Amino acid sequence: VWPWPRTYYAAALDQLVAAGASTIALDIDLSARSTPEADATLEAALMRAGRMVILPAFKQPVGINISRPGLAETRPLDLFARHVSLASVLVHPDP
Repeated sequence: VWPWPRTYYAAALDQLVAAGASTIALDIDLSARSTPEADATLEAALMRAGRMVILPAFKQPVGINISRPGLAETRPLDLFARHVSLASVLVHPDP
C-alpha cells in the first residue's frame, strides 16, 4: 500500500480523466501486488483512462560492489501494464 492505497490513485485517475487530462504520468513503482480488491480497482481505472496513462519501467543499480554493480529492472504488473504506455526511468540513488 506504499505510499498510498491504490484506490487513491484510481480515484485520482478518474478525476483527472473527467477534468479533461490528455496525458497522466505516474512515477510510482507498481511492480508488486497489493490487495486483490485494490489492484482490481486500479486496473479498472487504468482501463478506463486507456493509453493516456504512462507508468514507469525502472532500471537501477543494486548491490554493494561499486566497481561491478548489477541492474534491477522493475516493470508494472502485467495487469496494469497492458492498459498503459510505459516510460523508462533510470534511477541513480545516493550511497
